[in-house]
Amino acid sequence: MAASAGHEILEAESCESALHLANQYGSELSEAVLELSDNRDRARINKLVASMDLRFEIENDVTLIPPLICHLLEQITLLDLLDDCHISSMSIALSKSLSNAINHGNLELDSELRQEDESIYYDLAAARRVTWPYCDRKVHVYPSYSKDRVKFIIRDEGPGFNSTVRFRFLVGS
Repeated sequence: MAASAGHEILEAESCESALHLANQYGSELSEAVLELSDNRDRARINKLVASMDLRFEIENDVTLIPPLICHLLEQITLLDLLDDCHISSMSIALSKSLSNAINHGNLELDSELRQEDESIYYDLAAARRVTWPYCDRKVHVYPSYSKDRVKFIIRDEGPGFNSTVRFRFLVGS
């Protein structure tokens, strides 16, 4: 056991010895940090994950997008579900989807406005973030991980659009 800046640090070689130290010293320490010198236990546990479902609710703040994507991709990496090429593509797809959910879904911003004058677009976005009903809307992110699948459902609380009309326009009918 070593002391560091007023805190005692317990170093353990494995999870089992860390639990033993925590049980032995836990009631006597005001703050203890258990450091595992071997990450093999964590890697072994990650391989045991059969599936994992999470749920996030984020505000209409685009600055939350990069840290959320980092967290989501970290889970994919820890569980060894995709290679680097697919992780890069997933990052781009998540960024675009989350940005669209916030800006076009919840804040109801039209892309054409940004093409005309970006400053007006971003000023309107800032105003709507603090104006009802836009300010109360959330983006819901449902990541689901399993050994053979990575799935993300991203849902906003905006009014949406008529998908039948949109689909006909896209296919030229």
